[in-house]
Amino acid sequence: MGFNRTKYEAKQNKKRVEEIIHQFYEDDNNSRCAAGKKECITRYGSGDYVLVKLIMGRKEYRYAAICSKYDDDEGELTVTFLKVCNEDGTEFKINDNDIADVPYEDVIEKLPIPNLIVKRGTVFYKFKTPVSVYEK
Repeated sequence: MGFNRTKYEAKQNKKRVEEIIHQFYEDDNNSRCAAGKKECITRYGSGDYVLVKLIMGRKEYRYAAICSKYDDDEGELTVTFLKVCNEDGTEFKINDNDIADVPYEDVIEKLPIPNLIVKRGTVFYKFKTPVSVYEK
């Protein structure tokens, strides 16, 4: 068994190709962010929980929401809003009729995955820490 130069060269070439591909995706992702979009497709996906700001008049409101899809070309997420159900801001229920396309730059933060609780046939989303919502 000696040193197999061909296998060694193949491994080195494979590493270089993987590095080039990784760099391509990293550069592409960075250029999309640099093009005026605060967040990138890699940051949010379907099923993610986010805190979104909405400006109405001179007031800024903050809502918890669930991402259902993203449009990287438009720089928008389609979200379904959640309604806070308790005073400490840890329990929410989904508002199926409250869906909107939200620009990436209006997403304040990605929220942790909540626990799901079913009470009398209604699903509630229970976060471990309070979510800083300010609803109308």
